Order: sequence, then C-alpha cells, then structure tokens
Amino acid sequence: MKTKSPTIHSGHAIVSKRNANHNLKHLGCPVERSLRQIKFTHDAITAIDNCWKPVMAAVQGACIDGGVDIITACDMRFCTEHAYFFVKEVDLAITVDLGSL
Repeated sequence: MKTKSPTIHSGHAIVSKRNANHNLKHLGCPVERSLRQIKFTHDAITAIDNCWKPVMAAVQGACIDGGVDIITACDMRFCTEHAYFFVKEVDLAITVDLGSL
C-alpha cells in the first residue's frame, strides 16, 4: 500500500502550569486564550482515552509530538514498516501532560 500522508504534529510551548503565565507573556501570547487552547487539546485527547468504544490509530510515516499523544490515548495502534515516532520533549528534558510521557 503506497499513499502520501501528511505529517501531523504539534509543538508545546509550556513547561509547567506554574510558569505558564511567564512563558506565554514572554512569547507575546494572550495567556487566557493559550490556556484555553491547552485545556481544549488536553480534553480532546482525554475524550479519546475515555471513549467506551475501542479506538484504533493507524500510523504511516512520521508520528511526532502531539501525534504520539493522540495514538497513546487509543486502544490499538497499527503501524506500517515506515512509521517512526519522535517526542521532542525527551531531548529537552521536559514533560507535557498530554499522555505520551
């Protein structure tokens, strides 16, 4: 099976909720809007995890950062031989509470 699939990932700018205000102000982001977006993303991934039906993920190619968070919430994961996974937070020695670490 050969298909072209887009690489879907997300970056994380927040290290911890304690210093979120400082980090977001430093980045020039409206704090409340950014925190709402973080909560929305967290709630979406939690909804996958809490779904009463079995949830399956399929990975072909790159699965990076937020993509790893999403497939971690699934019950079953299927990957092609060309699938690879990368969580940048590991290299930065930080954790982001969205499920992958």
